[in-house]
Amino acid sequence: MTAHSHLAANGPVQIDRLPLAARFSLRLALADRVAASAALGLDLPDRIGQIAASASRRALCLGPDEWQLDATADEAGPIRSALAAIYPAHPHSLVEITDREVTFRLSGPKAAELVCVASPRDPALMPPGIGARTIFDMAQAVLTREAEDTFTLTIWNSFAPHVSALLDIANRELAVDLPEF
Repeated sequence: MTAHSHLAANGPVQIDRLPLAARFSLRLALADRVAASAALGLDLPDRIGQIAASASRRALCLGPDEWQLDATADEAGPIRSALAAIYPAHPHSLVEITDREVTFRLSGPKAAELVCVASPRDPALMPPGIGARTIFDMAQAVLTREAEDTFTLTIWNSFAPHVSALLDIANRELAVDLPEF
């Protein structure tokens, strides 16, 4: 997929399926974070939920020793090479998960309401630039608040049809103006 796919035409939230790029799961000891940061040319955040970004790479801290690395497709090889070079002195686990997951972008004034339909995480408590692991209607997900009215929701491929259908139904329901009582 070279461009994003617009999924929702009916509703207040624009829902797009983002194209595949390069995504990795990185696990390493906290003591090795500085060396990995230097190799990647990107400071790996040291607090869960924080994001660090450069022009073509992004790191989201998901746990005390775990990061999700996102990059452009042409960065996959350089990321593997950079981390392989430091492996003897700084052992770690780097697993490419590009094909395992699908990312939806939810944008619009009711995007936070759409997130609340099937996630226990309160998006009001997430300032822009923060990400967290959560669930979305029983599917493990990574939710990131990209901007005030924009979120990304990353889920495993096997859940994509279910989550896409749920997002579509909930988005159409958000479009209905109900009378106030």
